[in-house]
Amino acid sequence: MIPLLTDQEDDAFKQFMDDISRDEPCEPIDLRELNYNHIEHQECITAECKKQAKVIKNSMNDKIDPCSNFFDYACGGFLKKPIPPERSFWSNFAALYQKNENTLRKLIEGVEGKTGKAIKTFHFCVIL
Repeated sequence: MIPLLTDQEDDAFKQFMDDISRDEPCEPIDLRELNYNHIEHQECITAECKKQAKVIKNSMNDKIDPCSNFFDYACGGFLKKPIPPERSFWSNFAALYQKNENTLRKLIEGVEGKTGKAIKTFHFCVIL
């Protein structure tokens, strides 16, 4: 069996976990002051990029101090959304799966003729 981490990586990870588990408060960081000049990136200007950025932003709760409760800061907006009644859990991946499922259903229902019948049969027998 191949180990997931080398001994050196494992030691570094343990040290990291020890460092972050201390009760000392962290210093807040103003992300606008960080210098990312060494990273090549493009500005988010397309409609799809802006849509995804909005999804991420809405999943956060920027009213929470990330140093006091990072989980609530990063996920607090998403946690406020109700779980659909027909589901036992909900996540961004589950929402994406449902969206893809609905898109495929519309595509399949829109195909006519022998091809449409074959696709519908395949979908019924294999996917459902």
